[in-house]
Amino acid sequence: MAGGGSLSSAGPFFFGAMGWPCRHVSATSSWMDALSAFGLFAVSFTLVCYALEARAAIWTLLFAIGCLLGSAYGFLQGAWPFGLVELAWFVVALRRWGQLRRIERERGNPSLDTTLPRA
Repeated sequence: MAGGGSLSSAGPFFFGAMGWPCRHVSATSSWMDALSAFGLFAVSFTLVCYALEARAAIWTLLFAIGCLLGSAYGFLQGAWPFGLVELAWFVVALRRWGQLRRIERERGNPSLDTTLPRA
């Protein structure tokens, strides 16, 4: 066994296919708690918004909100580096949304082409 221990000394853990310790989930426990469900929603929402960003600027704003939700999830679960990076993505996406809104206003109507002009 990895690390020289035995399965009985692993306590509440068992070793997965890669040899990394994994928490054992008993048949009576819930397979997903509320925080995990929130995290799954946050990253799924962000992915959908990212996939639809080219359609309209509103998807970029929604992507920014998804990044903010992902940041909250990171901080709540104790993964503060993830929380900080998602917070940075929120700022980047919010700035991009502002640029796209400016472009849409200059054109006089919302457009499906949301690519930024070269600086």
